[in-house]
Parts: sequence; C-alpha cells; structure tokens
Amino acid sequence: MKFSYTYYPKIFVRKYIDQDGTKEYENYQYDKQKIDFNGFYKINGKNFILFDISLSQFYYNKYFTEYDGNKSSFGLGIKHSFKPFYLKIKYNYTKFIGNDLILTPENYTGYVRDPRYESNLYTLKIQSKKIKNIFPNYLEIKLSSTFEQRYFTTDLYETLDPIHSGRKDKILILGFEIEYNLLNNTNIFLDLSNASRKVCASYENLSNIKNYKLNEASLGF
Repeated sequence: MKFSYTYYPKIFVRKYIDQDGTKEYENYQYDKQKIDFNGFYKINGKNFILFDISLSQFYYNKYFTEYDGNKSSFGLGIKHSFKPFYLKIKYNYTKFIGNDLILTPENYTGYVRDPRYESNLYTLKIQSKKIKNIFPNYLEIKLSSTFEQRYFTTDLYETLDPIHSGRKDKILILGFEIEYNLLNNTNIFLDLSNASRKVCASYENLSNIKNYKLNEASLGF
C-alpha cells in the first residue's frame, strides 16, 4: 500500500476571453492538491489485483471559480506477468462536484455554471520488462490506451447552461513511453501521446467548440 500527497501550484491551461468582466483574454489556470492511495494483492506468481483511491481539490483563479471543486476516483484492476511484458487492465469510477451550491433551475442565478460529472474510465497498458541484451543498459517500453465516458449531471436546462446540460464526452488517449537507463542513477524518458474528445450535448453547436485532437511530446530525466 502506498500513500502520497502532491500539490500543483498555478497550472496554466490556456487563455479565454472573460465574458463576465473585462472582455479581455484571461489566464485559465488553477492550483491542485491530490491525495493518492494505491496498492496490489498478489494472487500468485503472475497475477495481481490492483486498487487505488484518489482525492483531488481544484482551486481556479478568480475568472473561473465555477470549476472549483472536489474529485474522487476509485479504481480496480488486474495485472498479469507474461514472459516478455506485463499486461494491466483497470477500471476507474470518477465523480466531480463543484464547491458552489448544487444548482437547479429554481436557484440558478445566471452567473455560475454547473460542471458536475461522473465518468467511467477504462485503461489498458502493456509494459515491457527490462530489455538488456540489445543496449548497454536496460530499456523499457510502455504502451497505453485510456477510454473515458464522462456524463455531466447538472439539472439545469440547456437555455441556462448550454455548456453542460445533457452533455456526454467520449475521450480517448493513446500513449507511448520509452525509458532508458543512461547511468546507474540516471534515466531518460520520452513520452508521446495522442488525445481526442468527442462531445454530444443538447446544445447542437457545442461539439464545434469542445471537440478536439491533441498531440503531446515530452523528454525528461
């Protein structure tokens, strides 16, 4: 069993035009703190049961406080050891609740959106065991696929909150990672990912705004 606490200050996402105040571009950024519990149970020499609990709090800057809230996630999976690689299959249930009041058409003020959601997350991951016979030091390769079904649960009508009312997201993330041991205590990482989101909502034009495809690459030590 492992426990960890992480604090992420001032995560910058992008800039948006402030619709309620200056009408100018404002930073869309937030602070985040996260608590993780995870562990496994060994069934036999090749099979493991995986479990995790994650609790997160989000604090956005003054222009986007409607997205302040708490997210909880509970996961269960299995891991099998084949001769050349590990195979992991995992399911996570996630729920997000904003810090503002649970909004209904009766108490809606017209100034706050209701981004509550629940989601089902399915992850498939293949991780090679240390490859040592080709390179001077060991190499590991990881492939992953994550599919998320996200359901926004606001009770507000489309006319009150077109961004979240009746909205369902399908998110697919494909990942590729290489880890190479340069020296005894120094590893180099190369990460590549492709993410795409498809939105279905009561507001017909929302998909033109919220659908996206994103490619990312990173290199680190």
